[in-house]
Amino acid sequence: MILIPGDNLRKKDSNSYEKDSNYYSKYILLIKEDKTTRLFGYYMPEVNDIIIGKVIDVLSNGWIIDINSPYLGKLSLKEIGIDPNDLYTYGDYILCQIVRMTKNKLIDLEIKKKEKLNDGLILKVDPVRIPRLIGKNSSMLNLIKEYLKIDIIIGKNGRIYLNGNINNVSKAVDIIRFIINNSYKSGLTEKVKEILENK
Repeated sequence: MILIPGDNLRKKDSNSYEKDSNYYSKYILLIKEDKTTRLFGYYMPEVNDIIIGKVIDVLSNGWIIDINSPYLGKLSLKEIGIDPNDLYTYGDYILCQIVRMTKNKLIDLEIKKKEKLNDGLILKVDPVRIPRLIGKNSSMLNLIKEYLKIDIIIGKNGRIYLNGNINNVSKAVDIIRFIINNSYKSGLTEKVKEILENK
């Protein structure tokens, strides 16, 4: 069953809000066996999330980072006496972790991988589908890596970095789009394995 925002839910979960002792959907949801799954939505940052950010401004003491969210991130320069432009500049993609958030949604980041993610492809997908793309215990992600032998980094904010053989990167893009478009279906891992075996 599909619910739209404001539809009644039987019980409280992370996709609901409470009003007058009743629970209502916050998002467009799929309900299956009393479990709700968001079908669409933007990225809502949380502390410890690993994300792929894009530099959109360079300051004297760090960078402002687009994290594919309604909110912006700030990455501070740790080294003294270094021009921030010498490390990262406008348009660079970098792997970050959210370390702190204020009530006003000011988001502090720290770098997870010093090298820029500029030498591969950045693919953008709906952030709410990322858990399905990774799979339980990274099963789906590992399956793609095993068959295609490419580097894949998935940010929880809906950005994916792909690098390797260009033909295999192209195949990975097709597979990722298939997973995203069918993320609500059961038996998806076996179907993906079947597709990979025939590619």
